[in-house]
Amino acid sequence: GDVCTGSQAIQTHITMRCKPGDLESAPVLTMVSANGCFYELEWETAAACVTSTKRGSNCSVFDDTLGIYFDLNKLKSNGTGYTVPSDKAEHTYYLDVCTKVTNDACKDKNAGVCQVNNQQTDQVFNAGQPSQEIMYKDGFVNLTYLAGDTYHTDPPVARSSAIMFICDHSAGKGQPLFNGENNHTYSFVWRTANVCPQALFECIATDPTTLKQIDLGRLVKSTDNWEVEADANGIKRKFYLNICHSLNA
Repeated sequence: GDVCTGSQAIQTHITMRCKPGDLESAPVLTMVSANGCFYELEWETAAACVTSTKRGSNCSVFDDTLGIYFDLNKLKSNGTGYTVPSDKAEHTYYLDVCTKVTNDACKDKNAGVCQVNNQQTDQVFNAGQPSQEIMYKDGFVNLTYLAGDTYHTDPPVARSSAIMFICDHSAGKGQPLFNGENNHTYSFVWRTANVCPQALFECIATDPTTLKQIDLGRLVKSTDNWEVEADANGIKRKFYLNICHSLNA
């Protein structure tokens, strides 16, 4: 950069750190040298995460590369689903996470997302059947519902829906928002603290003799705990434990 002292040029060092689901955080200045010739910044962003695609079942996914686990079961409504208005107020969408929407407006369709015409409420379309397969791709958690009712096109094309979950510590549980329609797919964005990793952790056991490593990350529990029952001297006890992580409440 420019000369700061004598013939010494200004230097800036930027450390990029992976922060899944975050593309909006700005870099933070962490250090300036006494002579003002060296600056150090840290930037936590999803752009620094390893480019990879991980798929999980049962409404959860584990990235064994980064050692992070996402569980969307806590976002299930346990009721009539979430109501999401469209930007033009023409339609209302009802959706749930990894399960069928039970709202009466959906006319008992087997839908993870249904679309209801606000002017003709009997006009209801299945916008994608429920799925429990979660995908974690390039720092973002995604849930896709396929095989909905077909469009009136030639040839017919099935409707689908895509929900992108974005880490936002201040959002709490959050609420899905309609993001538009493109290529026969309804898009939703959901800012929620439920997809903010508590921490990147390493859960690897190393044999001190052979130096071979065993990854125990798949044994980490994020919503419940491992339970062990024991009967000693006629006294029954139950033990709760977790691996590489504190016990869950």
